[in-house]
Amino acid sequence: AGNPRSAWAPIPSIVDPAAYPAPRRLSTLADLRGAEIALLVGGTAYRKEWPAKEWDALIALVRAVAKEHGVRWRVTTSRRTPEDVGARLAALAGEGVLAEFIDYRTAGPGSVRALFGADAVVVTEDSMSMLVEGLTAKRPVIGLRSAKVHDGYASEAISAWAAKSWAAPAFGPSLAILPLGTVTAAQFAGTLIKLDPPTLDVRGEIARLIAPVLALDTPAI
Repeated sequence: AGNPRSAWAPIPSIVDPAAYPAPRRLSTLADLRGAEIALLVGGTAYRKEWPAKEWDALIALVRAVAKEHGVRWRVTTSRRTPEDVGARLAALAGEGVLAEFIDYRTAGPGSVRALFGADAVVVTEDSMSMLVEGLTAKRPVIGLRSAKVHDGYASEAISAWAAKSWAAPAFGPSLAILPLGTVTAAQFAGTLIKLDPPTLDVRGEIARLIAPVLALDTPAI
């Protein structure tokens, strides 16, 4: 970012926060009962790998959080999700553990868009785009991180996002990263209720950072 005509900025997306009502505030464990949580499941990507035991941990976490805290999971797979993981998530939906399941292989274009209207967004941390999409929608976001991550720019950027203030100064953090392989339902829930929905207009933030680099006036958003 120190190079001439360069700046760090959030990843732009087509998510429009105005398309969704404000999320339900999740400030206590009691608030989680009946809350909608979107889970966007990715897969192995550049410098990110997911051992089988971590997929086991994901299935166990979803089941435990639903049972212990009464959340309504709305889950989607993606093009990188292994087929057997998609099948296991579909089985959870068949058991009634999930309130909604979207199979990327059969879903139509734009099917995932509605999930950003959930009260919180959880993503596998292989996707930088999904992390920022949740924040752009002004939802608190938890990224689930694999233990098998190689050094790279993505980890640096995600660390910066986790440290960034996405909400007004009086509020707390909006993004947290948890280790998928070891996180418990209690740790997950305790982390989620400490997050505040972002108030930052991500599109405006991108414009504010990029306009000076390009010697342009910052547009009004």
